[in-house]
Amino acid sequence: MANIKQSALDNFRGIKKEIEHGYLYFKNNNKIYHDFIRFVFKTSISPIDRSVNNEIQKPNMEFNILEAFISRLCGEFSKMDPAFTVRAKEGVKMVNPDVIEVVEAHLKAAFCGSDKNSLSYHLYRDILSGGFSVAKIYTDYADEMSFDQKIYIERVFDPTLTVFDPLARKSHKGDGRFACELFPKSADEAKELYGS
Repeated sequence: MANIKQSALDNFRGIKKEIEHGYLYFKNNNKIYHDFIRFVFKTSISPIDRSVNNEIQKPNMEFNILEAFISRLCGEFSKMDPAFTVRAKEGVKMVNPDVIEVVEAHLKAAFCGSDKNSLSYHLYRDILSGGFSVAKIYTDYADEMSFDQKIYIERVFDPTLTVFDPLARKSHKGDGRFACELFPKSADEAKELYGS
C-alpha cells in the first residue's frame, strides 16, 4: 500500500513539474497577450510613457482607433457562419463516407449549440486583440436527471491560464502529451478544499 502511495506521489510531482515547465514556457506569450489587450481596450500609453509625458509637462493624449476596427471586423464576422469539414486521416483506407458525414453533422450541431453564447465571436475577438485564444471541448450529461452525454464547446475563462505541452508543434496543440486549464483560488478556498 505504501508503495502505491509513493508511486502516486512521484507521479503527481512529475505532473506538477510538467505543468510548471509548460506555464513558464508560454509566459512571454501570456505577457504579450495581456499587453495587447491593455493596448487595444484600455490605454495605448504605457505607464513609462505616461510618466515621461508628465515630466516634460505634455498632456497624455490617446486616440483608440484599434478597438473600433476590431469591433467592426467582429461584427462582420458574426454575420458569417464559420464552417469546417471532417475527413479521414491520411493513410486510412476504406472509411465509410456516411460515417464521416454523420460525424461532421454531429460536430456542427455541437458548434451551433455553443454559438448561442457567441463562441466564434469571442474566439475571433481574442485572436484579433490578444493574438491567440483557447476553446475547450468536453462531454457532460445533458441534464442532471439524464444518463445521456453531450459534446460541449466553450471558450476558457482566461486563455493565459491554459498550459500546453512545450513539445507540441501544431497550432491546435493536439500533438502534445498534455493540456490543462488552471483555476485560480484564494488561500482560504485552497485550504478548505485541500487542507493545509
